[in-house]
Amino acid sequence: MSKDAELIDRAAVVLPDGFRPARTDKRIPVRRIYARFNPARDSVQPHLHALLGMSPDPEPQPDPVPAYEQPPATPVPDPADDGSDWYDIDGERIYRWVLQTEDSHFIASDAAGSELRDENGQRIYVDEDGRAIAAPELHVDNAASTAADYPTTNTPTRKKSLISRTKALVSSDSDANSSSAQVFDGNGVPIEDFDIGKIGKQPTVGRHNRGRRALAIGVTALAACSAAGLITGVVLGRSSVPAEGAISAEEAAAYRLTTFPVNAAVGFAQQYLDVCLTHGDDESVKRREQLLQAMGTPGAAESCGWTSGGLQQEPSMIVWDGTVSPITEFPEGDAAYLGFTVSVSDGQYLSMSVPVWVRSSKVSNDMRIVGDIGVTAPMRLDNPPPAEPNLKEDPNLAAQTKDSLIRPFLAAWGASDSGQLNLVLADSAVARAKTGLGGMVTNPKIDQITVRSPRATSTPANQPVSYEDGNVAVAEVRVTWDVPSSESTQTTGYRVEIVRHSGKWLVVDVRAGLVDRGGAASSGSGIGSANDLVPGAASTRGNGE
Repeated sequence: MSKDAELIDRAAVVLPDGFRPARTDKRIPVRRIYARFNPARDSVQPHLHALLGMSPDPEPQPDPVPAYEQPPATPVPDPADDGSDWYDIDGERIYRWVLQTEDSHFIASDAAGSELRDENGQRIYVDEDGRAIAAPELHVDNAASTAADYPTTNTPTRKKSLISRTKALVSSDSDANSSSAQVFDGNGVPIEDFDIGKIGKQPTVGRHNRGRRALAIGVTALAACSAAGLITGVVLGRSSVPAEGAISAEEAAAYRLTTFPVNAAVGFAQQYLDVCLTHGDDESVKRREQLLQAMGTPGAAESCGWTSGGLQQEPSMIVWDGTVSPITEFPEGDAAYLGFTVSVSDGQYLSMSVPVWVRSSKVSNDMRIVGDIGVTAPMRLDNPPPAEPNLKEDPNLAAQTKDSLIRPFLAAWGASDSGQLNLVLADSAVARAKTGLGGMVTNPKIDQITVRSPRATSTPANQPVSYEDGNVAVAEVRVTWDVPSSESTQTTGYRVEIVRHSGKWLVVDVRAGLVDRGGAASSGSGIGSANDLVPGAASTRGNGE
């Protein structure tokens, strides 16, 4: 037998757990029974021997599965020694040599101390006289232990490559799963699909593994489909978003969108109105005409509609009122009417409209005024309803904090006096309450104060309002300041937020502006039509009307 074949055969040997070679002094000279098993011959010939009445060939054959190397044993002479490992007495083979294992069992061996095997490759158990007996029941903790678990000096270990180890693992799994042995469960029901588990693990029915594999495949497929759907959704979603300038006219009208370059057109129209409304200076008339002619089209009124003569005039304010009315008559470019609020030097207020054309929404320097300007009445005025406060008023708190907190705070805040501010500010005060006005205004006079608080809102009207530390309130204050720079006065409104801390009120924040809660409806003036503010109304109001 070749060395490679010998190594392969050794790997297939299965030994009981805890087996150890017997010591030399435990060998007992007894008779033997059976010839060495020769796979090439004895797998067939025993049947022929039985048919012909012949005995098996007693010639010993090389052991296909070498056992562990044992110390050489000294044979004990036997009267019937004929050179074989057994002898025959009354038709019964009795082994000459036996080995005693650690579990006190005896097994057949040859004179060299190597185990003998039967035709099935199993140990031959004998009694102390060398007669064969049935194999005893052995406690085996690991039935899959092989000769590789018990290295010996005559079984060198060969390191296998990664490919060889992988092939051996696959082949061993397939061989185990293809076993033809019938397996039954605890109730005696045959198990058709039985998987060989790992060493030390309980065997599992194959359908369990199939279920886990099916679950893993299903989860993987679901994850793949989800990823594919996400990628597809992102791609289709991004492709459905219109590019810049690709929005339809209906969508633009619905969402009040436009591709018209409003900011650039507003600047150009403001420049045109400034030149148009400035006239009367003889030295600049010619320059004015040249600018207007260059900015407008020939079909518009000459010199922006102004004839020579009259008093000098120039606008004091030109502000875009936010209106854009598209013009769709031009086959190329974009055009729109832009609305402006204008105030001239005499204090009159006007609303003017300027038609502006631009060649491209991306090129905002190719523009032209494409018609005459229009003059209409100024903005409408309407009556707002009274404002409804969210918090209920507390008159007692207003009287308590007016002179003790609000007035000292406003005086220190107007002068930016940090020392005085520290006396009335809470630790949580914001930056604008600490900054102040730097002395631009002085001597605050409180014309009106109203304090509102959540605590007052939740208290019934017939009960006094009580406060605790941490409660907040808002003081609505109208203040008249002295303005040293103009030697005048200015009335302003503030919302001062205060908080109760350690039994006293402190300022947390101050916000500018105050709403008139009465509203214009209480005046009963009846204004609100398109003619409420006519040209020259600013001058009329200035005369005290």
